[in-house]
Amino acid sequence: MQTSPDVVVFAGPSLCEAAHAAIARGGFTLRPPAVRGDVEAVVRERAAPGTIVLADGHFHQHMAVGHREIRGAMRSGWRVWGVSSIGAIRAYELRRAGMRGWGRVYGLFSRFRDFQDDEVALLNDAEPPYTPASEPLVHLRVALAALMRDHLIAAARAVRIAKSLKSMWYGDRTLALFRRLASDAAHPARRDDVERSLERFDRFRIKQRDLAALLTARSWSAASDVSS
Repeated sequence: MQTSPDVVVFAGPSLCEAAHAAIARGGFTLRPPAVRGDVEAVVRERAAPGTIVLADGHFHQHMAVGHREIRGAMRSGWRVWGVSSIGAIRAYELRRAGMRGWGRVYGLFSRFRDFQDDEVALLNDAEPPYTPASEPLVHLRVALAALMRDHLIAAARAVRIAKSLKSMWYGDRTLALFRRLASDAAHPARRDDVERSLERFDRFRIKQRDLAALLTARSWSAASDVSS
């Protein structure tokens, strides 16, 4: 039975260079995206309660990490944080049970009742580095907001794009499709500007940014819920 005080982090597609750097500095044990029973297993194998950060998990090919096992961990004295993806979902669902939430994605679940689970879902390789085949809708919404703010796409056209993307299966929401939709919606004279804006797409990937911010924050394990 392990007695390490390290924070256990369940993450995969939401990892980025900054998150990996934080983990490499020590104090964390990285585990793959969670499935049903993984949180329960951590509680069983550790001699004393500690902290779990739940970011990513599998939705379809395995049973998703369950409410019951998270509640059980918290009853056993574990502090459980949710961030980025299924972690943000579970943190919102279990917010009254003591699970803590962090970041912009968690904030969206908290503020908008119609913000649904499929907004954070994507297709990706099953093994590291979890290369994505689709883009989460939550990232595409952030990109659309930036294009509107920079007056590259009119609000009405951005709304139509968002509705079209929302109606799709999450695996069909690719970055290539989004680039085409955004370019087509822009005035011909601004299409190059749209392309340049989307070249730096990492800045819109708030799932990764949320996880990196949590892992690099100071004294976060004793903090209250955060939704920035």
